[in-house]
Amino acid sequence: MNVSCEALYAEGQSFWPEVALPFADFAACVARLGRTLTSVQAGDVYLCCACAHGDAAALRLFEGRFFAPIDRTLAGMRLSADDLDEIRQQVRAKLFLRQGDELPKIAGYAGRGDLATLVKVVAFRTARNFVRTQRRRQEVGEEQLMLAVDEHDGPELAALKERLRSGFRSAIASAVSSLSVRQRTILRLHFVDGLTIDDVGALYHVHRATAARWLAAAKEALMQTSIARMQQQLGLSEEALASAQRLMRSQIDLSISRIFRDP
Repeated sequence: MNVSCEALYAEGQSFWPEVALPFADFAACVARLGRTLTSVQAGDVYLCCACAHGDAAALRLFEGRFFAPIDRTLAGMRLSADDLDEIRQQVRAKLFLRQGDELPKIAGYAGRGDLATLVKVVAFRTARNFVRTQRRRQEVGEEQLMLAVDEHDGPELAALKERLRSGFRSAIASAVSSLSVRQRTILRLHFVDGLTIDDVGALYHVHRATAARWLAAAKEALMQTSIARMQQQLGLSEEALASAQRLMRSQIDLSISRIFRDP
């Protein structure tokens, strides 16, 4: 027997009384699903719909119930606490961030299958891609990505790149690992996933100006730490150091996207 949308809405409210989702938003979510729901599914769909519309209480309740098992799901991958924090943030972005005018992916949950299992699958796939990215960075070598000699380089620039390359792998690896979890995640979200400053601000519940400052600070920290590590290893002259800084600044955005890109 079909259950009316009003009845499903009431069921959802009874499951999540802390969440104040307007009926019109719930009805629109149900209409987009293209299938008839049961009262058993109404609670999960109600919560997901509220999360898709950015309800703070719904987001808090969702994470409290469905994010807690992520660590257990990924226990066999032997990830560090920082890695787990970054993976959780990537899962948040995948589930809760809008893509242009489209609602977040969580709005597409149609009540098929267990919601907790769905979150575990998203977390596992995210973690698998994260591990692959880390492995790729180790195998390829960041210096090959950032300091390849171009045929149009003059002899002095080519010579500087060759010299820097010998110490760049350990320098950039150290620089990336020295960033905070938030800095690494913001760089990945912006340069790899294409999130705007507004998106990043919404994800962290801060003003876009704050998100912009965080992004700029993360870029600068990565570059300055890399330069400092190379200076320690190679003993660059002031002139060579200045040239290295100009080289880094000229391609830092592309370099970041390459370093953090999933395979």
